[in-house]
Amino acid sequence: MSDFIKLIPTGEENAIKLSDIMALTGLDRRDAYKIVEGLRKQGTVICATNNGYFLPSNVMELECYIKRAGARIKAESVVLSPAKKLLKEWRLNAEFASLSRLDDFGGGADE
Repeated sequence: MSDFIKLIPTGEENAIKLSDIMALTGLDRRDAYKIVEGLRKQGTVICATNNGYFLPSNVMELECYIKRAGARIKAESVVLSPAKKLLKEWRLNAEFASLSRLDDFGGGADE
């Protein structure tokens, strides 16, 4: 991974596209992305824009990246909220259905 990080330039104006990283390394999209994510999980700050990946060179680039990433996380949370609600409803319905079946067989809590 240390050689991989050398491919990531400093400064947004020097950003490298994932397709260029793939061409330089011979990795497929999935593997290249996994390495970027692995480096991020280890604490390396790798910013991303539509222009590609880069290491931040100043406060403004880092602030912009944090703002974009935060907005993306918030948007994902909004999308997940109804799914979580539906899952909770389904689990409750499954519990009630299970209890109802127990009652049908005389195995309810009243006995």
